[in-house]
Amino acid sequence: MFEFSFVCDALDGWFTWKFNQVSTIGVVLDMVKDRISTACLLVILSQVYSTFLVGKASHKDVNDSTNWLFKAHYGNKMFMGYCCVACEALYITLFLLQRTRRKI
Repeated sequence: MFEFSFVCDALDGWFTWKFNQVSTIGVVLDMVKDRISTACLLVILSQVYSTFLVGKASHKDVNDSTNWLFKAHYGNKMFMGYCCVACEALYITLFLLQRTRRKI
């Protein structure tokens, strides 16, 4: 999945420069997105690694000692779906806001 994100980021950069759709907010958001996705990857990998260290079968094993947000995400499919859809809606909204912004 991370590789797919990397390819999409490369294509996004190529199309941005090719069609001259560069903006200051776009450059900043791209850098922020890169840092956030790398940080998220590290958090996920550390969670999976710690799962194996304590002897659990899966990092999705939810029990009483698990963080409440982690429990809500993996224990409730509706909440998990909402999080995924809300994240995509945020990305689309940010993209549309950037596209409709007037050039000064």
